[in-house]
Amino acid sequence: MEMKLDSEAPTPLYHQVARKLEEEIKNGKYEVGDKLPPEKDLEKNLNVSRTTVRKALDTLLQKGLIERKRGVGTIVVEPKVQECLPQLQSFTEEMSLRGYSVNSKVLGVNKIKPKANIQNALRLSDEEEVIKIERIRFIEEQKLALHTAYIPNYVGISIDEDFSGSLYKKLENEYKVEIDEGKTTITSSIATEKEANLLDIEKKDPILKYDRLTFNKKGEEIEFVEGVYRADKYQFKVRLKR
Repeated sequence: MEMKLDSEAPTPLYHQVARKLEEEIKNGKYEVGDKLPPEKDLEKNLNVSRTTVRKALDTLLQKGLIERKRGVGTIVVEPKVQECLPQLQSFTEEMSLRGYSVNSKVLGVNKIKPKANIQNALRLSDEEEVIKIERIRFIEEQKLALHTAYIPNYVGISIDEDFSGSLYKKLENEYKVEIDEGKTTITSSIATEKEANLLDIEKKDPILKYDRLTFNKKGEEIEFVEGVYRADKYQFKVRLKR
């Protein structure tokens, strides 16, 4: 392994090792499924401590570039798409800012009387209807998530709209809705047969379930979204500060 490190540089050695390994992964020297050299080999070849090697690998682990398998070693994996919380953005906005190609397939748009949990979340009466929008979300042509959005009638959006793009942008730009904040709940689950078929995974594969209630600047509920994400392709990242 040819990797030059600078012990006099202000950048810690483990950062240098992590950066070089990441470059080699991105350049194709190590492809998805390949094993990285054992820690003892990295330690010897780079003339660094075992602690430095482990901190470098921990950095790659946190970025989702590798995983450790007992009895196998350190394996290069396909990095997961990350969504950073708590900034409130639409799926399209978030992924586009990260440089991904985003597409949506609209499965259906209907006016319905919502289930009790959605009715309660949106504070609707028994008679009020919502627009239900079901979509498959794609990143780089790969199926990543199912989104089902429920929009109260009082928001005023037409059922005949094109919902293949950003719903937030449509609400803000075309319907002058002032989106302000949202409340999100994330849970782990397993895929139903329907979810598995739509996401090209196996029934009972792990998934992430994501519910979000969005408010306008008046404090009114304007959208409830149920999301189902492939756990092998996606992760949510939260930065906390004390």
